[in-house]
Amino acid sequence: MSAAPHDPDRAWALAVALAERALAEPNFEESLRTWHDTVKALHTGDVHNTVSGGSQGAVIQGRDFSGPVTFGSPLPQPRPPTTGGEAS
Repeated sequence: MSAAPHDPDRAWALAVALAERALAEPNFEESLRTWHDTVKALHTGDVHNTVSGGSQGAVIQGRDFSGPVTFGSPLPQPRPPTTGGEAS
């Protein structure tokens, strides 16, 4: 499967092989169920975002953003340091 993870024929062949072995070997079936439950518990869940109502302006949906997010405007530049004695 790692060679072609999106190949449905290979996935089906693996599922059949696992099911047949589970039917033939009760210990394997129990181990397979334990593995499946463990992997299933690792799933962090689905995200369901909804934007409704009137005009909210710019909206961004996602997960784990890093860094600045802009909507076509340049990032504000830091002010240069002021020198002593100048009036603001």
